Amino acid sequence: MKFKIFLSSNRQEFHNERRLIKEAIENDIILNRFFKIFSFEEEPASGKTPQNRYSEAVLESDTYIGLLGSQYGTILESGISPTETEYNLFDDDENTYFFLKEVYKREEKTNEFIKRIESKHSYQTFNNQEELIREIKRSLSDFLDRNMNNTKRNFDKKILKKSSIQDLDDETYEMFFNITKDESLKPLKDERTKEEILSLINAGEIIDGNFHFNNAGMICFGKDINGFDIEHEVKMVRFKSDTRMDILDKNECYENIFKLLNELRIFFRRNTREGIIVRGFDGIPISEYPFEVVREAIINAIAHRDYSIDTSPITFYIYEDRIEIISPGKLLFPVSIENLGTGNPAHRNKNICYILSKTRYMEHVGTGIKRMKETMKEEGLKEPEFIEEGESFKVILWRREEENNIKNIAGQQFKNYDNLNLNKRQIKALKIMKKEDKKITMKDYEKMFKISRQSAYRDLKKLTENELIIKEKKGRSNIYKIGKNIYIN
Repeated sequence: MKFKIFLSSNRQEFHNERRLIKEAIENDIILNRFFKIFSFEEEPASGKTPQNRYSEAVLESDTYIGLLGSQYGTILESGISPTETEYNLFDDDENTYFFLKEVYKREEKTNEFIKRIESKHSYQTFNNQEELIREIKRSLSDFLDRNMNNTKRNFDKKILKKSSIQDLDDETYEMFFNITKDESLKPLKDERTKEEILSLINAGEIIDGNFHFNNAGMICFGKDINGFDIEHEVKMVRFKSDTRMDILDKNECYENIFKLLNELRIFFRRNTREGIIVRGFDGIPISEYPFEVVREAIINAIAHRDYSIDTSPITFYIYEDRIEIISPGKLLFPVSIENLGTGNPAHRNKNICYILSKTRYMEHVGTGIKRMKETMKEEGLKEPEFIEEGESFKVILWRREEENNIKNIAGQQFKNYDNLNLNKRQIKALKIMKKEDKKITMKDYEKMFKISRQSAYRDLKKLTENELIIKEKKGRSNIYKIGKNIYIN
């Protein structure tokens, strides 16, 4: 995420300077990495008036640069110029910079504006464009020195001034109450307004009677996050082999966190194999990877990513032998690979963590890595690998390997799995189909167990829905074959 600069001036008087400032920032290797300048001259046509668009832009900006010369500018209905109106809207004295051009004579209203500025700000004077560019670069360097570390750590607390309760995704709001583990919140749903509850869980604030999301709230509950210039994409890819040569499936997700987790589950199920061990009259589901570990890794990536890096999405890559989750941003000091998951955690995005801690998706803040390791170990899998690569953090989950290992693990961890509650007929049919590599029709199933067509339909439907058998079309009839990953004890 780049810092946004709002450049305010009389456009006619400073037409050339505005263009040069924009070019200077965009062509500077350092400044271009951290700053994005609002340029009304390059804005696409829209249904909004120029003044409304300017007002929106200044409210979204992190720093204000004002240029004053001789002309005050057009007087609006409010009795002041657009430049002074924009200055009033910005309302952040520490990050306001003024530059005064040395001129022979100024309009009286300009002098009055300068006197007002002098009471709150210092300003720089300039004689030519070279001096102006030099002083602006110096001021932006000062801005970075003061704001860089704090902004990285407080990104999720930043209020989105142009947001409102209208940006709430109502479906996600309902979803939150279905997954919250905070019993004190549930009765408040009918007693408090949405604005009050969102403020209570640090998703935003009510300012002058109006609710505004912060970045954390928008990432968790937003309806259209793209409209707020927050880098939040999660790129999911399934590769054919253990390299990135051939792509089998792909999904680029821009949803809020809670909807993203649903999309992740669907993508994961679609692109990994799930087997079943039939033991007695119970079906024990066995996945290539425990989904709770995969979900924990993605939640950690979202909660702890460095949102100031806007050039890379979070990536969720499924290879033939592993899953890799890569998140922009190195570990936050004093956390290191060596002490990861052992000491006190360091949080880059405390508000996001706080909101997630209210749900069953984040049991206890700071314990996710430990739980991932324990779950993989319990299921007989390799421990996750954690790697820092440049400005990113990678988690590797290794796929379950041998069929015999799967049987052993299922036997040891039987009590940890939910039964599928298969009946005796379904268990017997699976054993026969597996042992004899046999395909059957519904009529075969009816004759095998001497049951009605309706009972056969229900049995086969459940087996199909749980992917224990696969339904194929043959002429006008359906035939059923055993799933590829069914292991019979």
